[in-house]
Amino acid sequence: MGKKVIFNSGRPTTIFFLRHGQPDNPKKIIKGTADFVLSKKGIDQIEFQAQRLLSERIGAIFASPIKRCVQTAEIVARILNEDRVELDKQSQPIGSGGIRPKLTNNLTEWTSSLDGQSLEEAMKLGEKKYNAAFESHAKVIKRMKDFANMILQKYVGQMVVAVSHQGPIDLLLMDLQ
Repeated sequence: MGKKVIFNSGRPTTIFFLRHGQPDNPKKIIKGTADFVLSKKGIDQIEFQAQRLLSERIGAIFASPIKRCVQTAEIVARILNEDRVELDKQSQPIGSGGIRPKLTNNLTEWTSSLDGQSLEEAMKLGEKKYNAAFESHAKVIKRMKDFANMILQKYVGQMVVAVSHQGPIDLLLMDLQ
């Protein structure tokens, strides 16, 4: 589930790309940017992954603003403890004792005009129309690279957790090879 990518900018900067946990989606709706909370299994998956990060000194946690990613990032932040994670002041609401991850659209799942529809209905469109409904791979890769470059500039030599979606993470990793 988690992937580790190291970008070198003098001192190594490490980005832990973490896919959100399994969402609660019994009706098999095309998720994309549609909001779904994590299932019990998804919560367990993320708690396990967060335990693996306990030995790391995390400088920041970023997440796609989609509900399942925010929930994932909040679980990671809780397990890592608030005093272990540095956040920009604007990321934490006034009066909040808990960690709030920094949200960025750069980590959002690729967008589609099919979001929220059942997969069964969408597949009736045929492969060409189905594929044309999604944001291009090039746009997704650019967003992910823009995010990585921002991390390289702002978090030199630090370790950062980035909670995103499987598709964008995979596209970035394939592009880097």
